Amino acid sequence: MLRIDKDSLTLMPDLLDEIHDRYFEFDDVVFNRESGELELSLGDKRAGIFGKVIVSKSFKISSVLDCICIDTAKISQNSINKIDINIEDGFIDIECNAPAEFRIYIKPDFELLLDN
Repeated sequence: MLRIDKDSLTLMPDLLDEIHDRYFEFDDVVFNRESGELELSLGDKRAGIFGKVIVSKSFKISSVLDCICIDTAKISQNSINKIDINIEDGFIDIECNAPAEFRIYIKPDFELLLDN
């Protein structure tokens, strides 16, 4: 398990090593507004060329205020290329392989958790 907060951002390269190019389904992004938790189910394989993602990791973000998750490429699946955390303005941008708008608005006590 890998846990990152505002005081351990030096671990971001380790997180990116684990989630870079992992697939996720836009329809399976879960944002629980009441608990403030967002969850992505990530996989490194798909069932066939256009099949569902075979989930192997859970990536969670806590202390989430809101999120924008738009599949602009309209392909349902995407993979993570990069994560930028802007603590001052309170958001996390997830850059995907195909065009997408993915911004997560966070509180200062946010936490990223990757569970294998």
